Amino acid sequence: MSKNKQHLSSPLSEFDLIERFFKHSSSLQEGNNGIILGIGDDCALLELGSSEVIATSIDSLVSGVHFFADEKPFNIGYKAVMVNASDLAAMGAKPRWLTLALTLPEMDENWLRLFSQGLFQALAETGMSLVGGDTTRGPLNLSLQVQGTVDRDKALRRSRMQEGDVIYVSGPLGGAALGLAHRLGKIQFNHDQKEKTLELIEQALCLPQARWQLGLILKDYANSCIDISDGLAADLTHMLRQSACGAKINLEDIPFHSAFNGLDVSLYEKWQYALAGGEDYELCFSMNKNNEEKLLEKLKSKNINIFRIGEVISGADKNLNFYLGRDEIKLNLSGYRHF
Repeated sequence: MSKNKQHLSSPLSEFDLIERFFKHSSSLQEGNNGIILGIGDDCALLELGSSEVIATSIDSLVSGVHFFADEKPFNIGYKAVMVNASDLAAMGAKPRWLTLALTLPEMDENWLRLFSQGLFQALAETGMSLVGGDTTRGPLNLSLQVQGTVDRDKALRRSRMQEGDVIYVSGPLGGAALGLAHRLGKIQFNHDQKEKTLELIEQALCLPQARWQLGLILKDYANSCIDISDGLAADLTHMLRQSACGAKINLEDIPFHSAFNGLDVSLYEKWQYALAGGEDYELCFSMNKNNEEKLLEKLKSKNINIFRIGEVISGADKNLNFYLGRDEIKLNLSGYRHF
């Protein structure tokens, strides 16, 4: 954390804020997790193994854009870590370190206490350490940069799909989109399991799980990978364009979130939520068919399920083609737009 000026007018100095809310993890001790020097100086010093490279990514989350202004602070802290760890998962990287730039409209100790609880719970679950950052006054937003490590020859990329690869996703889709739609009053649940369903879609929206442990396995089997943040259709299209391939997706194989059970929406609406809703933070990956059985056996021993949804085909036009049985289905889908 920056140490040379007080940004927030409060009885707490920035030093006090850091000490109280962001420096209480045992993983921050020097010598742990490759940390040579952590919070408290102008930079953190981090140690790498000789065969490893750093995978790094940064995300910004803005109040009213990426989360509701009245969102629970615990959820904000937790989700902020997980969505960044999801980027590392897509590269097959082991999550290691995180820096946080936090902008607050005012000093609210209770908000900070709950926010830091969510932040550190997610850090503990992913094995990351907070090693630095900054605080300042302004509209509520936060930027997080994560670093992970991966063997230089095993980092997964979007651009290495190959014709004949099978395409998988790591879990059910559409839950977060349903959670958002319910908050906005666009859908209602009226069945006997309403309360449980609402709990599940709230978890999907506010407390996503980064699939970093799966990513560590996939780096030995997959050719290409991406995390599903903007929606499967949009993110898979990124992979196809960078790999100069096309894809055939079987709509009957798309795994829907369990909250769709009993929800009175059309099949087309289900596809919209699952394929274009976004914020699933599952992994979409391709692999050679020769690796398929070996990976499935590996995952079975760890009780991890994955779902085959299609295959990579030739095509310089890089089209994403949807099929229901033998019939091609034209879908007008668009994922999350950043601008």
